[in-house]
Amino acid sequence: MQEDNLKFLENFICNNKELQQLEKMFEKFNIFDCLKLSRQEIRHSNFLAWLLDPKETHGLGDYFLKE
Repeated sequence: MQEDNLKFLENFICNNKELQQLEKMFEKFNIFDCLKLSRQEIRHSNFLAWLLDPKETHGLGDYFLKE
């Protein structure tokens, strides 16, 4: 099931013309700037720790570790 979710997500990101158009429009988009957290390094570290922890709630297991 998790592998199916990863394939769906990969397909959504890589083969999505609308998403590619949005990406071109917002090339300089930075989630940390948007949240006014760009100068708070501890927040960046916390976010990265969340992404890299296979047991976290993102449901992607160790995907980010393996990539």
